Amino acid sequence: MNKTDIIELVASELDCSKVQAGKAVEAVIKSLREGIVDDGGVTITGFGAFNIKQRKPRTVRNPSTGDPMTIPAQTVVDFRTAPAFREMLEQLPSACAQVEVKPAAVTASPQSSSV
Repeated sequence: MNKTDIIELVASELDCSKVQAGKAVEAVIKSLREGIVDDGGVTITGFGAFNIKQRKPRTVRNPSTGDPMTIPAQTVVDFRTAPAFREMLEQLPSACAQVEVKPAAVTASPQSSSV
């Protein structure tokens, strides 16, 4: 699901135009950004909490060369699900059962007959 899908769902839920729903979705996203930056986090009851987290610098290996390299310290947003939402997720069937694997299509190449 992407932002366009969310706008369409909001428009149908509120019985309004996609333009109005888009403005509402943009307002919510803007509020989330401002809350995270200004207050250090945002908590939505029943959904989860977005919080600023500081990552320490760390040393990793370049998979191509095997050489060690340092990833600098970073500021990231951490999301923790609310207990009610986590319980709902645990009741879903496993992710493997939701993915449909289709066999690769076998293309028959025409055979030329030599006489």
